[in-house]
Amino acid sequence: MGEQKKIIVATHRDDIDGIASAALILKVYPDAFLIFTTPDKIIKMRIKFTIVTDLPKPPYCEICIDHHKSNYERLVKSSKLTDKDLVDPNAPSAAFLVAKYLGLDDKISREIVDMANRADRGDVDDNLSILDLIIKVNSSNQEKLRWIAQKLAEHGARIFSDEEFKKEIEKIQPLIDMRNKIKRIVEGLLQREIEVAIFDCRKISAALGRLPPTIFTKWGGKASISIYYIDSGDLKVSVRVGNISFEANKFAERFGGGGHAKAAGIVVKNEYILAHIVKSFVDELKNYTIAYVELS
Repeated sequence: MGEQKKIIVATHRDDIDGIASAALILKVYPDAFLIFTTPDKIIKMRIKFTIVTDLPKPPYCEICIDHHKSNYERLVKSSKLTDKDLVDPNAPSAAFLVAKYLGLDDKISREIVDMANRADRGDVDDNLSILDLIIKVNSSNQEKLRWIAQKLAEHGARIFSDEEFKKEIEKIQPLIDMRNKIKRIVEGLLQREIEVAIFDCRKISAALGRLPPTIFTKWGGKASISIYYIDSGDLKVSVRVGNISFEANKFAERFGGGGHAKAAGIVVKNEYILAHIVKSFVDELKNYTIAYVELS
């Protein structure tokens, strides 16, 4: 019998969809070597990946499974989309496509896909928000991210009843308290009929960076951005859009970012570029009532 092929997988490290995709892969390939990384880093890697999901396709990749429109358009334009890839910008999540690709349709797999779908469309309840926080707090810890993915693979939606996972929830209680404060701030903005919000999150944990605009647009805001530091020391601008024609991904692509029509991101190298992004965002949405909020 020949030696079994080593499965090397890369997935997005700091969101539910990326970890959910890893969980589904572990159900089929429990010994897979997982690398949790970011879009800007994956395209520079020269590793021969078996599967890359929820990320742009790197130079050496057998199978790319993704739902980002920017990735799809790049692959089509460069003629690098192959018959082995499954890249569909109309899919609700990368995890949805991973389950389809691997033929997974058991109860736990469906629960994992549902969690990823809801997270990517911003339909985040308290449990999903907690899971997202735990992922982000551990985004630089490869071992812990695999542990979370394994817990998801074992328990699906019942992960929140797992005793070990409950201990992880206890560790992030200060962040949960801050999340609740953010909710109250957003509620106050909407009561004042603010339609567009800019959240400066540079003084709070990066794990909460994307949360304010997500809540704001979910609760009825037209559009929002948040500004926060990532572990590289760079700034990140997260763009979220509610029920208006403004496209987050098109806006982000102008500054080297990307994503979806309702949710996108930009990595910012300096304050000058940040100021230009914020000004452009305000200029395009100047017909709406706008507020700037510094969180601390």
